[in-house]
Amino acid sequence: MKITVLLKTYFTGLLALLFLAYILLINNLKISYPIEAFRQNHDILSTLLICTLIFIPTIWLIRSGIWSNTTSTLRKVLLLALSLFLLSTAYSIRLGINFGGFFMFMSAIYGISERKFQKPTLLLFLCWLYFFYQALSLCWTEDLHLGYYKLRTYFPFITIPLAFSCFILIKEEIDNIILVFFRAAFIFVGISLMCWVYESNRLGLPLTDWFVTHKDYFTTKSCYEIVYCWTPYAHPTYNAIFYITAMVFGFYLVNTKSKTIKINKVELTVFIMACAVLIDITQSRIAFITMVMILLIGTAWINRKNQLILRAYLFITLCLGGFILIDFHSKIENFVADPARNQLYETAFAYIKSNYVLGTGIGGMPKVLDSQEFAQSLGFPGAITGIGNPHNQFVGDIMQTGLGGFITLCILISYLFYDSFKKRNWILLAFLFSFLPIMIIEMPLTLFKGITYFVPLVFFLYQWRRENELNCKSD
Repeated sequence: MKITVLLKTYFTGLLALLFLAYILLINNLKISYPIEAFRQNHDILSTLLICTLIFIPTIWLIRSGIWSNTTSTLRKVLLLALSLFLLSTAYSIRLGINFGGFFMFMSAIYGISERKFQKPTLLLFLCWLYFFYQALSLCWTEDLHLGYYKLRTYFPFITIPLAFSCFILIKEEIDNIILVFFRAAFIFVGISLMCWVYESNRLGLPLTDWFVTHKDYFTTKSCYEIVYCWTPYAHPTYNAIFYITAMVFGFYLVNTKSKTIKINKVELTVFIMACAVLIDITQSRIAFITMVMILLIGTAWINRKNQLILRAYLFITLCLGGFILIDFHSKIENFVADPARNQLYETAFAYIKSNYVLGTGIGGMPKVLDSQEFAQSLGFPGAITGIGNPHNQFVGDIMQTGLGGFITLCILISYLFYDSFKKRNWILLAFLFSFLPIMIIEMPLTLFKGITYFVPLVFFLYQWRRENELNCKSD
């Protein structure tokens, strides 16, 4: 055990040294060819490289004890398909659809072969209820054509719960896939930082210029477009969901009782530091807030068995948090200030006041938010066009589907929090806490990217609870 920990520590340290050597090497080269041009001019090769990055972390699954002990080839392919699906959602939407289709096909084949379909859970019915209410709003939508188009985005609320009803994972399988996810995020963060160094050299930007405490677009492109130019999806918030979820998994893997499926604190610390750098240079405010939240929760989790340390930690954290809120409230206000989002909120609430029962119907929000007349009637010089939603999941659901849609969403989220707390499914609870801030500043459950992050991870982690529950019943 000590040898394994030492090897992992040295391996992580070696990676850090190699990255420093890479920085020194790049800084001494003259670079002129942009990564984005390579990706656009070599689309097939770029896709193959991304697929390779998706497959590489599955080595930790294929080399695991649970893989070698599994006699069913069909189950091995199912585990591989699930891992690839979860990892592919970090990249392009197209890859998420392709690997998601492969996973759902394999889950159906496995369920038919084993004839052990699981009893539908309340979570499944709540996801279906959410979908069907979105579909029902087609009856009163202000844009029927766009409504039909948008409804396709919500189909994972139907298909993914069905796919997870075809099998039950045991704890060792879940832990292995969690480890694969963590390794994949480590690779994602590492390549993003390497791209940052490369592009900074090409553009003649000192690395120190990137470290700011406020929004500062110091190039012709957004900072996150430069850092994420190697990947097909450059949105900083949705990329942050991936590696912050991996941070949640990292705290779990540090404390798991398994002797083989775990990481050490040095590896987790290096990963957190790398994530902190990535968050700063991409200037993602919500990612910073979420990371701090996960660090606080994770530290409490590590010290949960020592009540004295835990109480002292909670007391110090509350006092320090109160001090920061009181003494730095003006800087915090400037940090979170966003005039564009404020206008979207005011527009949404103005519409909700007179249409709170039914809302716009699915697909109807863009027409209202893009309306110049409506914006000017509220005192704004003009509408913020091309956004399509008010950038708040709860506000957006009231605006789109009225009180009915808002209530179904609240029931779904409340049930997840209640059930994970009741069943002591702390890893699902931590994931929900990491996803909730995104829902406050974005509408992830109206985008395919957000839905394919949320739904499969929720059902995957929900099986961790179900597996434990089934074991208790069998005992």
